[in-house]
This record gives sequence, C-alpha cells and structure tokens, in this order.
Amino acid sequence: MEKCSIGCQLCIQGRKSTVHITYRCTKHCSYCPIPNEKFGSDIVEFMNNLYSPNDIDEIIKIISSSDSLLGISISGGEPLLVFDRVKDLIIRVKELRGERFHIHLYTNGDLLSKTTISELEKCGLDELRVDSLDVSIYELLRNAKFDVVCEVPCIPTEDYYSALCQLIDRSSEINLTRINLNEFEITKENLKYVRKKGLIYSNNRLDESCIYAKRVIEYASSANSKLRVFFCTYEIAEKIRIGRNRV
Repeated sequence: MEKCSIGCQLCIQGRKSTVHITYRCTKHCSYCPIPNEKFGSDIVEFMNNLYSPNDIDEIIKIISSSDSLLGISISGGEPLLVFDRVKDLIIRVKELRGERFHIHLYTNGDLLSKTTISELEKCGLDELRVDSLDVSIYELLRNAKFDVVCEVPCIPTEDYYSALCQLIDRSSEINLTRINLNEFEITKENLKYVRKKGLIYSNNRLDESCIYAKRVIEYASSANSKLRVFFCTYEIAEKIRIGRNRV
C-alpha cells in the first residue's frame, strides 16, 4: 500500500467509484477492454448503470449522498473529448463533498495542453493517470499541481519492456514519481490482439504479465530510488470491481 497513490488506496479500500464520462475515444487500442457495444458511444456509466450525458445531476446526487465514497475516478473512453462535462463534474462534486474528496482522471494524453492542464488545476483535480509511454506528455505535465501517474497495462513483450525502461530512465528528468502497471486481463475484445502477439494466457490473464512487472520494478529500483512502481494484480482488480460499486 505504501507504493500506491492515494487514488489506488481508496480503490483498494472500496471507497472510490468510477464514472465513465464517455465511451468516445481518440484511439482504439488493440488491447482495449471496453465492450464493443459501448466503445465510441457518448454515454455515461456509473455503478453499472447507463446515463445520458444530460443526467449528470443524478450521478452527482448519488455521489453527494454517499458517506461510504471518499473519491471518484473519471474514465472513458477519452474523458478530455468531453472536457466541459469533466470540469463540471469535478467542480460540482468538490463543492458538495469538499476539497478532501479525492478525484482522479484517466487520459491517453492526446488532448493534453498547457491550457487543459491549467483548467484541471483550477477545478481541483487531485491526480491524473496517463495511459502512455510518450515522454513528451510527461514533460508537459512536469510542473502540474496535481499528482501525475503513468498507468499502463503490463504487456509481456521485450519491445514493451524496453519502452517502459526508456521512460524510467527519463523519470527523474520529467519529475515522474509513480508508475502503475495493471496485470493484463483477457477479454473478448482484446483476445484477437493477444493471439496475434502469440502471448500465452490462462485464468483470464496473460501468464507472463506478473513476471514482466517484477522485471520493471527491479529495473526502476536500480534506476531511480524515488520512483514508485505499483503492480495492480488481477486479484486486486477483482476486489475493486466488487467493492467500488457499494454505496
């Protein structure tokens, strides 16, 4: 737990829930687990219920009345495609639940700019999770007033391992202090990608995802003593999926 960001700690404790603010995206990654029937749709999902983008008030009402929730994550799709909706949600939830209510946001970084970063700071965002190994994105975020976390799936290939190590080598320079690696889970949406790559899987996960995560952690420990790498296992994710929907 000491290697987790605050957002991760709250998720593991079942005190945080996810708002999928849209299922539109700027990419369609081969390993994406979003169901095909949802991908590309401008719908909002919260606690396994689907809402129209015009129903944000109802979601905010649930969040504001739940004593068990201590935070939310805003995910997608790519949330920055509906930036006004994101800002409205953050501002209103912070006003109702207070500054200590933790909010983190996921992005692939495509739409980040100095302007969007500044506006997210003004809204009171606590943490930004970036699904990218592109160093230039973290250079842009170097002086952000919110916490920045690189969060990516742990794909067990040498090319992906090498790209992660290159980011780790630059981590001190770009002020990146946290990396979250997610154990690669198999879904019907990413199964074609897994088979194309010739990756071995069993029990809904890639067999070597954990092995490669250990390699990354060992490399990071030797390269940058200030960098914290957290591996979110399949078991942790399963617990979160059950616990995060309790209000």
